[in-house]
Amino acid sequence: MVLANVVAGTLDPDFHSVPTIHVDQVIGATIKAYAGGANPTGRLAAAVITPTGPPAAIAGFSSRGPLVAAGGDLLKPDVSAPGVAVMAAVAPPGNGGASFALYQGTSMASPHVAGLAALFKQLHPDWTPMMIKSALMTTATQMAGAANTAPFNAGSGLVNPTAAMNPGLVFDSTPAEWLAFVCGTGQIPTANCTAAGVTPINPTDLNQASIAVARATESLPYVVTRRVTNVGGGPATYTSSVTPITGFTAVVSPSTLTIAPGETQSFTVTLTRTGAAAAFDVYQTGALTWNDGTHNVRVPIVVKPVQLITTSAIVGSGASGTFSFTSFAGYTGPYTVVAHGLVPDTRSPGVVADDPNNSFDTTPANLTTQPGVSFHDITVPAGQRYVRFALFDDFTDGNDDLDLVVYRQVGTNFVLVGSTGGATSNETLSIINPTAGLYRVFIHGFETDGPDAQYTLFHWIVPEPAAGNLTVTAPANVVGGNSYVVSGGWSGLTPGIKYLGTLTHHRLAPPVPAGAARIGHTSVFIDVPNP
Repeated sequence: MVLANVVAGTLDPDFHSVPTIHVDQVIGATIKAYAGGANPTGRLAAAVITPTGPPAAIAGFSSRGPLVAAGGDLLKPDVSAPGVAVMAAVAPPGNGGASFALYQGTSMASPHVAGLAALFKQLHPDWTPMMIKSALMTTATQMAGAANTAPFNAGSGLVNPTAAMNPGLVFDSTPAEWLAFVCGTGQIPTANCTAAGVTPINPTDLNQASIAVARATESLPYVVTRRVTNVGGGPATYTSSVTPITGFTAVVSPSTLTIAPGETQSFTVTLTRTGAAAAFDVYQTGALTWNDGTHNVRVPIVVKPVQLITTSAIVGSGASGTFSFTSFAGYTGPYTVVAHGLVPDTRSPGVVADDPNNSFDTTPANLTTQPGVSFHDITVPAGQRYVRFALFDDFTDGNDDLDLVVYRQVGTNFVLVGSTGGATSNETLSIINPTAGLYRVFIHGFETDGPDAQYTLFHWIVPEPAAGNLTVTAPANVVGGNSYVVSGGWSGLTPGIKYLGTLTHHRLAPPVPAGAARIGHTSVFIDVPNP
């Protein structure tokens, strides 16, 4: 049998019940075309086995950072480990009676690291879990290729057990520090932290073997403090070096550490944006390395300069109400927030059949003719601020799993804008500052509870002018490195309607010209139930 995967990046080893040749989508398409010709033939030949496999690489399905819970101020992942086509013991009832199978995923990579940690605990009984993690991080091997060295893909790199046995320096952190970190992220209410006697810390300041700064200001230096402990066999002098970070200077103080066995010392890294080379809202990467002639203690660095960090969405209910949120300024100067909308929803009923293939075909010729798909054409005029397409579970006729796929017409073709594919029919796809034109919104009947599903497609097109039912107040000027309260409200809305608007944030004094570039965006969604 010839088994071809039809989607790129999905070719993984499988066990087969019959002799099988397993190929990717490129070779598979070639074989299919050949098989459709005149007198196709095939033959078997002896396998050619190479002594080494392909170089280590991050799997396409691997999750990426940044860490949302800490606002990007803690680098994740920490490290990489083997997690593709791992021979593992499995439960026979769910695996066709097999006792072993080839599995992949975090569930395969994590046991490698857990096993290494257990071995290191035996080797170094006095090490804490964070010391073990630090050793694995600072000695990790750097893989080849941009995708395999990007910190948000690979973390510190591929674990190197031999090097990690003798890391030289380690970064340790206590349970109390982690609690202070969690309080600092806002995941535990401030009152609860205070009652427990916990003083929150900035997530960036957790003593981790990596440095992540998600809100570096335009001109103010950002200082990160770390401490290291010498776990080597004797006194050592370490010298620091920093891989260049685009658009930033990085100053390590002190630049050398003379440290005795078991001693702990602190150092700071001061990051300063040097100019436009470091684009706003784009992470720049580098690494700090401490070297004593024997050990290389490598610490990845990610830093993102920002003009503004603000709330991305407000969700409210009722015919009237108020809201408030904070904006963090990364610059010093004028600041204006402009309201657009609120606009009522537009509803389009439809019916979509169940897709027997549970797969949306993106082949241009098959877009509108494939099974299990319906579509709606919606025209977006020029000069609009925001567009949203949405489905809701409450507006289907059963327990259905419907997905959204949105295309935009370009000439005589349609190009993909985006798609959403959750496990229910609650689906939302939004476009900020949309390009004018025709949008074709496909409803995919991924899995309906019958032969079809009746649904209602909602959409909103938010223009530049305010509708008079949404107001906002913000400080006229801001100073970099500080947070400010933005407040507002809505009123006069009609029951039974869902409303959408947007707040655009500008580095300008009023009046803000129509269509002016924004430095932040906050959507405002208000659901007004019937009495």
